[in-house]
Amino acid sequence: MDSQNTCMALLQCESEPEVQRVLDTTPEMSDPANWRPIDGRESNFNVVTNQASTGSKALTELCTNMVDAVLMKHAHERSVPLRGQNAPQSVLEGVRRLVALPGTMTGRLADADSDRPLREFATQNLVIGVTGGTRRDDSLCFTFVDNGEGQHPSEFHSTFLSLSTGTKTDIPFVQGKYNMGSSGVLSYCGERWFKLIVSKRYSRDGNWGWTLVRRRPTSGAPIAEYFSLDNAIQEFEVEWIMPLMLNSGQPDDVVAPRSGTIIKLYDYQMESTVSFRNFREALNLNLVSTVLPIRLMDYRYPAARSRGGRRAIGVDERPLYGIEYQLLKNHAQDPEFTPNESDDVQGERNHIGRISDPYLGRINISAIVLPKDLPGWLRPSNTRERVFHSVNGQVQFTEGRNYVSTRCRLPGLKDRIILIVDASELTETAHNDVWKGDRENIRHTRQGGLYVNAVTETIRNSQYLKDLQHRLREEELDNVVSQGSTELFQSLVNEDPNVAQLLPYGELVTTPRGPTQGPEEYVGRFSPTILRLVGRALRENGVDIAVGGRRRVTFETDVVNDYLDRPDNRGDVLTTSGLSRLGYDCSLSNGRLVVNFSCVNDPNLVGTTLVGRLGLTDDSMFQPIFEDVEFNVLADRQPAPPGPPRSPRPVDPTPHVEPPQTKWMTRDGRRVDEAETEVWPEDYGDQDGGTVTDLGDDIKLYCINYDNAHFMNFLARQPNELSRRVATEQYRLAMLVSMLSIEDAFNRMESSQSKTELEEHIDEIRRLHAQSSATVVMTLTRTLPEIVNPSAIEDPDDS
Repeated sequence: MDSQNTCMALLQCESEPEVQRVLDTTPEMSDPANWRPIDGRESNFNVVTNQASTGSKALTELCTNMVDAVLMKHAHERSVPLRGQNAPQSVLEGVRRLVALPGTMTGRLADADSDRPLREFATQNLVIGVTGGTRRDDSLCFTFVDNGEGQHPSEFHSTFLSLSTGTKTDIPFVQGKYNMGSSGVLSYCGERWFKLIVSKRYSRDGNWGWTLVRRRPTSGAPIAEYFSLDNAIQEFEVEWIMPLMLNSGQPDDVVAPRSGTIIKLYDYQMESTVSFRNFREALNLNLVSTVLPIRLMDYRYPAARSRGGRRAIGVDERPLYGIEYQLLKNHAQDPEFTPNESDDVQGERNHIGRISDPYLGRINISAIVLPKDLPGWLRPSNTRERVFHSVNGQVQFTEGRNYVSTRCRLPGLKDRIILIVDASELTETAHNDVWKGDRENIRHTRQGGLYVNAVTETIRNSQYLKDLQHRLREEELDNVVSQGSTELFQSLVNEDPNVAQLLPYGELVTTPRGPTQGPEEYVGRFSPTILRLVGRALRENGVDIAVGGRRRVTFETDVVNDYLDRPDNRGDVLTTSGLSRLGYDCSLSNGRLVVNFSCVNDPNLVGTTLVGRLGLTDDSMFQPIFEDVEFNVLADRQPAPPGPPRSPRPVDPTPHVEPPQTKWMTRDGRRVDEAETEVWPEDYGDQDGGTVTDLGDDIKLYCINYDNAHFMNFLARQPNELSRRVATEQYRLAMLVSMLSIEDAFNRMESSQSKTELEEHIDEIRRLHAQSSATVVMTLTRTLPEIVNPSAIEDPDDS
């Protein structure tokens, strides 16, 4: 068998049938005796088929392996040990010490000064080529090319073809330590699981080795096996390999590794929501950060000389850096992008809180604020994920919009923030106890619940997020209701007080609000000079905390808000040994460091006093600043005595209420009666009735579709301007009452699993209800009274 030609023929295949033809015409590969089960196990299917639940998630495992290979190569070349105290102790430290990307002193891609050095590094070291069909139903082929450490042919069995030997478990600066990522993609590689592996050691003191993995064709059980002629991995000698082909039929010499690893996946199956263009976003949703920059090169496009760059030869290049970079930066600076192709946000990272717990370790939570007009890949119709739990950049678990709205009690932010929960510093025990083996879910155990509750409480209690929700709500509500609409709604309530019961809370009618004056912007110091426990009684008598309980303590400081999360010279919170039995989470906002302490559940601590110090420090400070704090450990903390009862509120037989806030929606955002309007969402049309936006604190904004086709037809039949104005207000109020009714019905539902499931789809339910209401409200409001009246139903015998 000509080893080199066979390998090159397999690299040029673009479908399962093409690969099968190579096997059928190569006697050695068509002989079942030359195929061996991966890991030497006939039952390897229980590992291979029990990993990632989606094709995009499985692909990110390969991205992780590529990055690890490059980091380890740089460690070898710099003679830096892979293990032990002298090795980099985290992934970020590994990036800083081993790779030192220009403009990224912190090691985080999102902190890079420019995209250019990232683009150049990715092209030379980490490339994913996309080939295959161009129609939606066509399968794709992915070719992963890394300029990493590579493997000698003799090492394939213990690396690429192993399921149980954890070769990286004790290397602290890599991500993939579970030795399964290479096999997790197999069940998504068409029906036959074809995957080609080609590799050469970075030292170039050996040959290229290769093998093909497949699903055993003669077995009912899904057994993964690989080609091994005479119990050896095939090899050949060549200086470089060009694994990707241009539309012209010529090899692409931009991607021509002299060593490293090439992995090709055939007829790869992605989830149904992934389209021709958005597979980059599907990968990003599984990667907070790729740690090192990766270049996506899509060869499915026709040559377009007018586009310039690589598009002129039919290659569409895009960066793959993870969701954090895509949200914080603008890829449009990449010359391969045109402005209308950029789907990035250019947001800002904000510190939400830090959790420090004796069992859990450290957890950092940050938020990225999204624009009101979400990019397509973040719209609810495409993804509901809003909270990303990650370890070393790789997403381990996600929570959706409903979690932000209900568990965190921030409904006004469910489509305005992305929350990133960095769990990279969990203790080893917590890491194994919290995450399930599929690395996509949290265990439903006491330990998993402890992690989820700690994160949820920190998000829910974040003053920054509460203030953000309030600010966004005020922006939405400014000048959206006219005085005339208020009076009309009050008249409706006077006629039928039951309408008031549809409102969450009735308040006295007020004049329309004007533009709000926000608080003066807080400006803090780069490093803190003040740290003081707030509360004289707490300073003098100590802080009471119950065994197994929590206690919030506030400290005054003068440092900037992003002190604990900024990219350069990041600050840290310290506690001395006297407080070692206390865990804590903290958040910093406008000169207030709020620390939620939690006490271990140890009855022996009852009656003791924990004396220690809490401090702040960063690398630019000569020494940390500390504040003394004492905790009195109690069996059960007594609640504060209740205050005097409130005076009963006088009952008004005719409730005076403030109507819900309403706003017109139009197809083009034009003004209606001099009032600003909302532009239709991208997928809305003239059959829709409106939307309901939950702004938090039981306040909702009701947007009613002015350009609804049924209303427009009714309006066109009105004889004069006065009739049109009357019809418009009738339509507005009728739609509002109808939309209020479904909100009231849903709120009255008892809490249950059914309600939780409905809540995940409440926006779709609201849309359908508004759509059906808009079809009939004018008929019910105007036409029905005209045809159904006393004279129409009066019996002549009654007169």
